[in-house]
Amino acid sequence: MVFPLREIGTTGIMVTPLAMVEPLLQEIAARLGKLHGQYFIANLPDPTFVPHVTALRARRLAEGRDTAESFDAKVQQIQGLADAYNAALTAALAPYPNLHLVDFRGEVERIRHGTVVGGEMLTVDAWGGLLSLDGLHLTDTGYALYAQVFVDRLNAVLGLHIPAVDVDAIHASDALAPARLRAAGYSCVPPLPPTGS
Repeated sequence: MVFPLREIGTTGIMVTPLAMVEPLLQEIAARLGKLHGQYFIANLPDPTFVPHVTALRARRLAEGRDTAESFDAKVQQIQGLADAYNAALTAALAPYPNLHLVDFRGEVERIRHGTVVGGEMLTVDAWGGLLSLDGLHLTDTGYALYAQVFVDRLNAVLGLHIPAVDVDAIHASDALAPARLRAAGYSCVPPLPPTGS
């Protein structure tokens, strides 16, 4: 669901206020809660996991448009709002036994500094193999890991035995795998870490 953006205070940050989001989450939950199916809904990751935040910070500081303190305060404000969205989602789902939270935020925190897939260390950094070239959407490998979070939750909640996603196989054919991009001659892909690190 896409929510309209609104200005927050005088910070120049365009975000949707919690007061607009909360009743919409409650309405969605109430409608789904009346249905017979089981619904699995992911929460939001920390929005700073995307590499654009680090790049934007460096650019704005270099241009003198922000100080480290002012930029970091804006980031903390956005992080706080994401936390509030997640709390509102959790509260909206709680009354309905057929609605189940999937902790995508926790999974992103677990892998954001690196995870090994197919023998290759992948990260959410630019060209790191988990995020697409736009620095926002997931790669095929990233989506496979995302799907596994849902599979794990479905199995736990419903007592199912859905097989694990073959993330290594998906990674082997992922056009955006760092090793594949290096082999294709993309010099912007970070080099492999030194042996033993």
